[in-house]
Amino acid sequence: MITTHTLQPLLMAAFSCILLTPLASTLLLVFSRWKHLQFKIMLQRYLHASLIFMLILAWFIELYLPTRAANRIELLLTLCALAMQMGLVVYAFLKVNKQKKQHHRAKNFL
Repeated sequence: MITTHTLQPLLMAAFSCILLTPLASTLLLVFSRWKHLQFKIMLQRYLHASLIFMLILAWFIELYLPTRAANRIELLLTLCALAMQMGLVVYAFLKVNKQKKQHHRAKNFL
């Protein structure tokens, strides 16, 4: 029988993943400033996949957590992490598209 107590380690691991993913994404975005366009496109795919993974984990956490007052703080932290990851996804999308346009202009200049 699956109970909340048996799922507690899984819930903590999922919550930790949700909180650490935006940090790792931010570090990769900073590192990508010095990388080529192909790396940035691959990073964009990673960011999209990680956002979907975070949404699934957040749903899993909300589904299996018992109702109590501490859940509000966990829910707010989860929503902040999701919003930050969404912002990073949008930022990476805009940067990659801008660099693609610049690359296309430079290639077709002459």
